[in-house]
Amino acid sequence: MGRYLLRRVIQVPIVLWILVTATFFLMRYTPGGPFDMDKQVDPAVKAQMEAKYNLDKPMPVQYGLFLWDLVRLDLGPSFKNKTMTVNEIIAAKAPASAVLGLYAVVIALVLGLGAGVVAGVRQNSVFDYGSMTVAMVGLAVPTFVVGPLLALVFGIYLGWLPVAGYEGMDGLRYLVLPAFTLALPFAARIARLARAGMLEVIHQDYIRTAWAKGLSEQVVVLRHALRGAMLPVVSFLGPAVAQILTGSLVVEQIFGIPGIGREFVQGATNRDYTLVMGTVILFGVLLVGFNLLVDILYGFLDPRIRYA
Repeated sequence: MGRYLLRRVIQVPIVLWILVTATFFLMRYTPGGPFDMDKQVDPAVKAQMEAKYNLDKPMPVQYGLFLWDLVRLDLGPSFKNKTMTVNEIIAAKAPASAVLGLYAVVIALVLGLGAGVVAGVRQNSVFDYGSMTVAMVGLAVPTFVVGPLLALVFGIYLGWLPVAGYEGMDGLRYLVLPAFTLALPFAARIARLARAGMLEVIHQDYIRTAWAKGLSEQVVVLRHALRGAMLPVVSFLGPAVAQILTGSLVVEQIFGIPGIGREFVQGATNRDYTLVMGTVILFGVLLVGFNLLVDILYGFLDPRIRYA
């Protein structure tokens, strides 16, 4: 297990370097630039702006300067937001996406695991068919439909919750609707994976032995079967948690959450090279980090993987 984890840790900087390199050159060679505007700009002014951000230098030199700044954890200035650096933009916007994502992860795990485990134990029951039908609907209906629908019902008609705004950790009421909107498709996937994992485990010999010992259903399911049933869920949670924590543009746009997802799309639209690079690196670090955590959890959940 130790040698395997060492190999995985060594792979992390290599994967991040490939991601950074590919994103850097894709952004640079995409038609259009950060200073291309609808109105004609004086060539001398444009040349001065490009020189300020080192865009007048050869591409290998630009790449080397960016890597040097990245090693020092300096993502550089934003090309469009003249008053803030990329580090400051991420520090200001990422917490909102992270708080929303944390609530969404908890909701998705509670709803998905609960429904999936019960559906697997109660196979072919009314609850099994009903929960899996709801899960299919959750996968089929996009968030830009679910979000406005929840806002219309619970925010406008019933008046229970606010439909827009953000007040940080103290404004829990503002995060209920966007968190549920963001969590529902992930909860649906978790429910289906948990049900499939439970159905595979519940018929294993060691589970039959637990039943034969006279253990209660709660002990058999929670102590013995759940550990094995969690394997497909854990493999899904790696990229899913990274995606949730970095925010969803659609959900943030619908509910007025000032998160990092909106900044990423605006940066790509405006050809803000440094802002796009910063958000891509943030997502890549989270994705690689959570996948590494998944590999570690796999070893504890399944001894066969640890011994191999």
